[in-house]
Amino acid sequence: MARRLAASEPAGNTYLPIPRGAGQKPDSPFSRFFRDSGNISIITGISMFAAGIVIVRKWGDLMVPA
Repeated sequence: MARRLAASEPAGNTYLPIPRGAGQKPDSPFSRFFRDSGNISIITGISMFAAGIVIVRKWGDLMVPA
């Protein structure tokens, strides 16, 4: 028969965030976004899109054969 866990025993791996120290400086909105979402691909995609627009507007005439 399977042994049942008591209410005080953790069931498997649990996520316990590391408490932030009182002596640390406050986070910027940029670092807080990365800590909360953890997804750098959003910023990478937006920056590549914006860079593409800037490049095409600046050197777009060189891409069209004359």
